[in-house]
Amino acid sequence: MRQRPFTLQIPKGVLIPDVEADDAADADGRMRYYCVAARNNSADDSISALGAWTAPLGTATATIQSISGETITLAADPTSWPLKGFWIRNISNGTFRYVTNRSGNRLYMKALSRSIYNFSSGTNQLVMGDVLRYASATGSSYGKLLDLRITSGSLDAGNASGTMITSAYYSSGNTNAFNERTGQIACYVSSSGINRCDRTFTAPGSWAATNVLEAVSDLDIVAVENSSTFYDPSAVSEKPLVELMFRPCHNIDERAMIGHLVPGDYATFWLQQHILSSVPAHSAIMGNACFSWY
Repeated sequence: MRQRPFTLQIPKGVLIPDVEADDAADADGRMRYYCVAARNNSADDSISALGAWTAPLGTATATIQSISGETITLAADPTSWPLKGFWIRNISNGTFRYVTNRSGNRLYMKALSRSIYNFSSGTNQLVMGDVLRYASATGSSYGKLLDLRITSGSLDAGNASGTMITSAYYSSGNTNAFNERTGQIACYVSSSGINRCDRTFTAPGSWAATNVLEAVSDLDIVAVENSSTFYDPSAVSEKPLVELMFRPCHNIDERAMIGHLVPGDYATFWLQQHILSSVPAHSAIMGNACFSWY
């Protein structure tokens, strides 16, 4: 296999703007999307597979010694990790938390601010960035819709089922959720599976002593062979296609893959950036990306 990792020569503050502070001014945070195109420039060689992943933020893993509230004490100081504003992944259970500050071997995590809900009868009133409310357009708030994953049906047909991520937590379900802006029914929210989350469509689970952590990028990736999703994303504020299923790709073994590319053909990799509320920009975090092909 030929492999050529590359490190961008500009900080994320230029390529992927450090907009966390401005974006979080509405107290809800958001998702941001970027498009990277890769083209087979060979005149006669086809690419059997092309992969992309994000580079790690540190060279070492760290083991939890103890946890007290939102503070983690590690068994040793991970000196290669950033000092503020970064994500960690619990390798032991595959879930994520956001670290606001690191002081030596001590991590100060941001309290869980997002929530996941299972829904059915989803309609095209499920619009990214719109506020959803319990039982009526003026009911208790589920927060802004940040992301959703459809497992069956479609929004246009009004029968979509799946899971959604919102910016707030409300513990009640088994009722219709309304779009605050339009006053229309957006979906039916189940009371089963309501939980807090920060990054994925999975609750963060239990973190405990001896769990192993790593510092990771704030980007998830999806590989797309359909060239219709290749366009300038400068004004994109929601998922380019609702069916895109982003996932963490933090090493070469987890890379997002594209299949056969003939000479002159290209593929696209969409990146999803997770921006939480009240999070400061962190220009020291670099925008590293890697590709491999064979």
